[in-house]
Amino acid sequence: MARLRMAKSRQVRCIHCGASNEVAQRAMSIFCMYCHKRLILEDYVIKSFQGLKGYSTCGNVVVEKGGQVVAFVQANNLDVRGILRGNAEVLGRVEVASTGFLQGDVCAPALTVEEGAQFKGFCRIGPRLTTQRAPQSDSQGNSLPSTPLQEGSSRLSKGLERQAGGNKPEADEKKTAAQTGAAPPVRAVKAISTRRKSR
Repeated sequence: MARLRMAKSRQVRCIHCGASNEVAQRAMSIFCMYCHKRLILEDYVIKSFQGLKGYSTCGNVVVEKGGQVVAFVQANNLDVRGILRGNAEVLGRVEVASTGFLQGDVCAPALTVEEGAQFKGFCRIGPRLTTQRAPQSDSQGNSLPSTPLQEGSSRLSKGLERQAGGNKPEADEKKTAAQTGAAPPVRAVKAISTRRKSR
């Protein structure tokens, strides 16, 4: 019996939630098993003018010397040898070469700016702050995807918080009336009869 060839795999971090996903070596895109968003896995090498809404990839983005990008960039690593006008959120490192020009805010664990490079903007160096819930793990330490029940309960708690905030204007009116010494506003209340109907 011939042996089945095992497909080579690699680990890819999601640029949206930061969770690690195991993917096939030749995969070009997947859906994150934690946040369920589509992830592009290929690298981008930009050699001309690109004015887009944004580049979002789990691969690397390289802006070559003749390249010019006007877009928001989300990537694993970012190399700027040309011109980049836009904010960048990177999981790995950002390198600005001596011929590079970067205008925008950068959020990355590591930033390298060579002598002669131009960087205009703010930078936050350190681990990324994610708003997503951290993936749970089982007793053996294996990470588990969030279940629809957990997602539904989080939506329910948000809805209850919204409903609880619905009486806020009434509380504000009472507070204002107490401070000014005026009588609180009278609200119409529907009367409900508790008397039984006679047959």
